[in-house]
Amino acid sequence: MDYLQPRGGPSLLSVARLLFKSAILFLVAPNGSFGNNGALTLGTSLDASIIQGYFYFPANAIYSGSAAGLYWTVMSTATAGVVYNNTYSSGQPIVPVSPTAFSCTGPGSYTQTTGSPITLQSFTIPGNSITKDGGFTIQVGYAQNATSNNKTFQFYYGGQAIYSNLGTTAVFRYIQRQLLNRGALNAQFTENAVDAMGPGASSNVPQALSINTAQAQTAYVAVQLSTATDYIGCDYVEVLAKF
Repeated sequence: MDYLQPRGGPSLLSVARLLFKSAILFLVAPNGSFGNNGALTLGTSLDASIIQGYFYFPANAIYSGSAAGLYWTVMSTATAGVVYNNTYSSGQPIVPVSPTAFSCTGPGSYTQTTGSPITLQSFTIPGNSITKDGGFTIQVGYAQNATSNNKTFQFYYGGQAIYSNLGTTAVFRYIQRQLLNRGALNAQFTENAVDAMGPGASSNVPQALSINTAQAQTAYVAVQLSTATDYIGCDYVEVLAKF
């Protein structure tokens, strides 16, 4: 999608191109148990708006020998659902038209991964997507349950954290970040990655980065739980290239 200048003169709007957009839910599920054929029961109730998406489960959760990863999951209630043998690894996610059912014996209870970051969505931003005076607009929305336990959400581009939040009770957050080249393809300016600093806080210092935007770079969302009964997920990601 391009936003172009109108005929007859310059526009106040920058020329922009949509590089990536997804509103498919990605979620690190809380503790739960699996019955036969991917039947899921969660130990913590999800928000009513969480109906389907790619849910992360640890190794051996779905059946003995199942790999850790993101599996297509359809919930029928806030705690009950079915997990399918359709996985996500990277790139533009899709909703399976005819999900592949599991035929397996459920191992029972599983414990969700804590204390380590889990990559959810991951995609490539092509090189030379912006000029030496251009930039990226990054928008993300994410959800979590309202407990006092730490839950971390981060967005990375080119190996650098563009946004990082150690949240607790906020059920949903919508964030926008600007990453701008400083007259060169390998020098950038952006806001401090750490969120919720407050006006005038000493940590409210812009980041100076040196990502080579002339080369293709990986962008990804990573989350981390401190308590296995919690959950956190990414609802929305959008990256616009502004020339």
